[in-house]
Parts: sequence; C-alpha cells; structure tokens
Amino acid sequence: KGYVAFAAPYPGKIIPLDLAQLGGSFLCQKDAFLCAARGIDIEVAFTRRIGAGLFGGEGFILQRLTGDGMAFIHAGGTVIRRDLAAGEKIRVDTGCVVGFAPTVDYDIQFIGGFKNALFGGEGLFLATLTGPGPVYLQSLPFSRLADRIMAAARFQRRDEKTGIAGLGGESPRGTLPGGRGVWAGVQPRPPMTAADAAERHRQLDHLAALVAERNEPTAICGDFNLTPYSPEFTDFARRTGMRDARAGRGPGITWPTSLPILGIPIDHCLVSPEIGVAGFRRLAAFGSDHYPIAAGLFIEDDA
Repeated sequence: KGYVAFAAPYPGKIIPLDLAQLGGSFLCQKDAFLCAARGIDIEVAFTRRIGAGLFGGEGFILQRLTGDGMAFIHAGGTVIRRDLAAGEKIRVDTGCVVGFAPTVDYDIQFIGGFKNALFGGEGLFLATLTGPGPVYLQSLPFSRLADRIMAAARFQRRDEKTGIAGLGGESPRGTLPGGRGVWAGVQPRPPMTAADAAERHRQLDHLAALVAERNEPTAICGDFNLTPYSPEFTDFARRTGMRDARAGRGPGITWPTSLPILGIPIDHCLVSPEIGVAGFRRLAAFGSDHYPIAAGLFIEDDA
C-alpha cells in the first residue's frame, strides 16, 4: 500500500466531490480538475446556450467528470457551495463559477445599460445559474489573482531597457554553439498602460515574424511580461511553433521576488522543435525583482 500526495497549482482550496452523491456527474471550469479515483472519466463539455458560447470566456469550455468515486477540484480564494432550489437563479461573475451539477442550467447574459457599459468591467457579462442542484463559487480566480499581484507589486524599473532583438533596446543575441541557429534575449514593454500593452503586442508580433522568416533552430529567453496562461503567449507559441522549456517542470514563479509564493511566471525560455531541453530551473534571487532562470539546451540530433 502506498500514498500519493497532490498539491494545488496556486493558493486556494481543494474541493472533494463524491460523484455518487452528485448523481454520477459534475461540470467544472477547465483546469479546475486536480485528481480522481480510478474509474472517473474526464471529458470536455460545451454549454448548450449560444450566449455562453459567444461571451463565456473562462466558462465556455467546461470539464465533465463522470463516475461513482471521489474527484478533487481546485478553486481560489473563498469557496462557497450554494444548493439551488428548482427554478432558483443566481448571477455571478463568469470567472467565479467553479463547477455545478448537470441539472443546473448555465448561461451568460449581457447586463445592458450605459452605466454598466461604462463602469461594469468584468461584470458586464454575468453567468446565470438556474437550479436545481449544487453550485460551487470562488472569490479569486487565478486570472484575477495574477492581475492583482501585477497591480499591487512595487514595480522597480532600475533603469531597465526593454526591447527585442531587431527592434531596439539592448537585447542580447548571438548564435548557438557550432553556429547552428540563433538565440535572443527579449523584454517586451511591461503592460502598465493600454498603450504599453499595445506596444508589447506589436513587439511580439514582430518577433514572431522574425522567427518564422529565419526558419532555423531558435531559442528566445527573457522577461516576456506575459504568463504562460495568457492568450498572447499561447498565440506567440502557435505562430512560431516554439515550446516552453518550462513545460512539465512546475509553475516556476519568477516575479516578484518579494512574493515568492504568490508570484507569477513571466520569465520564459522558448525553443524551436529542433532544440531539446535537458533541464530547466529557477536560480536564487540576486538583487533583481525577478528570479533568474537557467535552461540546458541541445540540438536534437547532437543528443
């Protein structure tokens, strides 16, 4: 007899679900699933309503857990279970829905009006849940946690110069050992304002075009000012065909060093398919507000 321990991917709470008591099925947000007993099936479930499909964001693609054993899901902040009566409705922020029984009807509704459009923010689209059945809610989804860390941290610029190889700044670049391919250091502009975010997107677009144009083994490392969960990061990896050297090696929090547990990973090393990854680790802090990272790379046919 042995024991296996499972840890949550970020601070929050683990919710045990006895599917036998929930009718043998449960729907939860994508990425909420943590682990389950043998015999529990996991599949992608799509909501039935067109509103959820158009505006669902985090809540559109759901995970369906089926079986009669124990399953465990994860949520952030305070977790509330609400048992809805037949026909009872609640409206919540889309990101705050953790999961619900399949008997609960789920839809995304637009909350109209000038004031809502002007001040609504995330609350402009709300999830409407209609009973009967249990619903689990969270107060702090991971996307909001990351935003609050970014907003609250003491951002020390320390005369940093941002840029991307070929775009300006003082980004280092060179050739890989043996002259087979290139490496580049990057630091797109931090998204402190909407204009900064637009410039960061422009820089990443330009870099993606450069990588595609060169068509050779490439390694790009540095402060991307993006988490690997962001759509911009996913789009950059898709367009370039590159992969994250950190993949499969834990979350690897790199910023800020003042919050080593609640920080986020924004420093990355992306490599093209011809490059293998022998290792990846975070190094000790050395005075910056970022942790340094180290990646062991090799050309695949040299392994």
